[in-house]
Amino acid sequence: MSCYPCWLKQDYTEFIANLRANLLDMVASYPGKEVVVAEVGNDYTKVQNTCDLLVATQPAVPQGKGLGVFCWEPEGAKSWRGCQLNAWGDDGRPSPVLNAFLNTPPAKPAPARLARKHR
Repeated sequence: MSCYPCWLKQDYTEFIANLRANLLDMVASYPGKEVVVAEVGNDYTKVQNTCDLLVATQPAVPQGKGLGVFCWEPEGAKSWRGCQLNAWGDDGRPSPVLNAFLNTPPAKPAPARLARKHR
């Protein structure tokens, strides 16, 4: 599956629900098979938006059937490939977009408990 909300002129937050619905359909149509979001791309100049897109795409893979999410040609710097959908900065270094793959959901805080007095 591919994920390019920028080509549809959509904000990724609108796109994710459709992506999840398609992935659920694929999982239901092919029982026992895993799915991959093989291409996720966005304008390299929109660093935070692209990072957020990648973070949002990862849990869209349903029911533990996801093999992975891949950023489209992250090393394809515009300066030498002309690719607008990458994760490389104009300075020739990886951009913070790739931090999307380092993020883990924050742990939920444990519920507050009242201290019990021992008798």
